[in-house]
Amino acid sequence: MARNMNNIIYIKGEGKYENIDCLENAVAYANKLNNGLFGVKSIYPPTPAATIMQMNTVFRAYDIEDQKLWSVLISPDPSCMFDTTQLMMLASRIADYWDGHQCFYGIHTDTGKKHIHMYISIVNTRNGQLITENDMYRSFMKYAHEQVRNFLSEIVFDNLDHNNCASNLLI
Repeated sequence: MARNMNNIIYIKGEGKYENIDCLENAVAYANKLNNGLFGVKSIYPPTPAATIMQMNTVFRAYDIEDQKLWSVLISPDPSCMFDTTQLMMLASRIADYWDGHQCFYGIHTDTGKKHIHMYISIVNTRNGQLITENDMYRSFMKYAHEQVRNFLSEIVFDNLDHNNCASNLLI
């Protein structure tokens, strides 16, 4: 019997940002350390400037007046001892859920606890459909936890430092 996944990783939907400058503020915050730990989904090139430009283009194309983003905080338990490369890989996997949606994320290492700030455009680039709260708070959270569990099972035995983290996950 597995323990509650929340013992391993904290994933919290932080809400929806809807003001006119939320995109610029969120990109600046995700990239605040300017440490190269900034990733994207459905945006090229993967830079903060391209993220702002391309997301604004989609908002305009579908007549979305205010920029709207969902914000998610992903914070592994320190016992997992993920390095920044592993966190970027994990963030990329979790971002894959948002097929058709632009997404960006930044890895923060400045608080003593490494964590991921992820922001998702509510607008699907292919059809203009908007993300619902059900998509965000039920389907996505379940998917994100499954990705963390899968990721842990792949890396935990490659690095003995992760044994404590695995013991929190498996009985």
